[in-house]
Amino acid sequence: MKNLKNLIQGCAIRDRTSQKLLYQMWYTFAMGICLRYAQSAAEAARNMNEGFFFIYDQISMYDHSDCFEVWFKKILIGIFIEQSRGGIKMATAFDHDLIIPASHPDPNNDLKYAQLIMIMQQLPQEQRTFFNMYAIDGYTYKELSSIFRIKEAQSKMIIGIARQKLYQIAKQGMAPERL
Repeated sequence: MKNLKNLIQGCAIRDRTSQKLLYQMWYTFAMGICLRYAQSAAEAARNMNEGFFFIYDQISMYDHSDCFEVWFKKILIGIFIEQSRGGIKMATAFDHDLIIPASHPDPNNDLKYAQLIMIMQQLPQEQRTFFNMYAIDGYTYKELSSIFRIKEAQSKMIIGIARQKLYQIAKQGMAPERL
């Protein structure tokens, strides 16, 4: 199997084999992120594929001194930010740094993670996006207010409402020991 640097070089010249291998290598990572932000698995798959198409098209913009994982994650989250509903004016997500947790869950192997995804998918798009960016991706209230061009208090309010709804959904649909 080719290493990441060779795959990126192959994608830069639009080599289909390199694109396929890059997709296979990063599928689980990308789908895990997209499932957290999407309303459904179908929406997650659509947006994940949009992210891969963006990468294939813009791979020459990738700076090899940066971590590919961080760059890819910014792209995927940016897709969901742009789709966020509610009339919020947004700055581009690519201008902001992300905090990557030390490890990310594998949705194929972790039942609790899959349950959390199902609960989170019941949140409205705006609340799901804010909650993910704050609680999982490590954005601060200040960073969220800057990205979405809103007051910091409003970002706190949206996250607070999302927390309450998540608690209510979890309480109604699942016993606490299953969460």
